[in-house]
Amino acid sequence: MTIRLRTAFFLLLGVLILWFINLEKEIFTPFILAAVFAYIINPLVSFLSEKTRLPRVVSIIAVFAVILGLLIFGSIALSKRVLEESSQLQDFAQTLKRTANFQVENLPDFARPAALDALSSLNESKFLALSLSIVPRALSGVISFAIFLFAGFFFLN
Repeated sequence: MTIRLRTAFFLLLGVLILWFINLEKEIFTPFILAAVFAYIINPLVSFLSEKTRLPRVVSIIAVFAVILGLLIFGSIALSKRVLEESSQLQDFAQTLKRTANFQVENLPDFARPAALDALSSLNESKFLALSLSIVPRALSGVISFAIFLFAGFFFLN
């Protein structure tokens, strides 16, 4: 192999690897984030392990417990706010629906059935599409978070 052929081979190999990583980025993302997390948290775990003379695994579990506790506390506070906002949004949507129905009643007789059909299809399709798109994304997020935790523990250990 000449130098040019070898360079072209490794360049092509690098492009193929980057293309594969781009295709499978949803799989690699939790591992990459776990590696960055482990790199950042490693000094804290080492300090805790050395100063308290606890085994490294116990120090990792203690740091994870504190971080997870903070995440859970923040999630609870955020979810309360989201629930309040969603109830206000639901009230606004009901008011908007009543106003739209009132406006449809003021339409001429020939336009009223088409407007009622449009309103009913709009309500059903938006809710169904929203609920069907949220469930798989939420499940994927939970699985990615679990992979992140296990990979982060492995990298720190």
